[in-house]
Amino acid sequence: MLVDPGAFRRSGPAVGDVVLARHPHEPERRVIKRVAAVSEAGIELRGDNPDLSADSRDYGPVERSAVLGKVVARFP
Repeated sequence: MLVDPGAFRRSGPAVGDVVLARHPHEPERRVIKRVAAVSEAGIELRGDNPDLSADSRDYGPVERSAVLGKVVARFP
């Protein structure tokens, strides 16, 4: 994965962006998820494989500061 850590300096993540974020309950752990919604309560993250993903449906919205960057490329 190639992550742009400066992608959200001017504006925050948008619905559909794939982001690298800190797990809200395990801050040392990083997760890659798609932004499902952005609200005052935080950023809702969803995994692309809902049956196997732990995401905001499990741990709720994450704070904006938990988002570390935007995934801009994926390599096989």
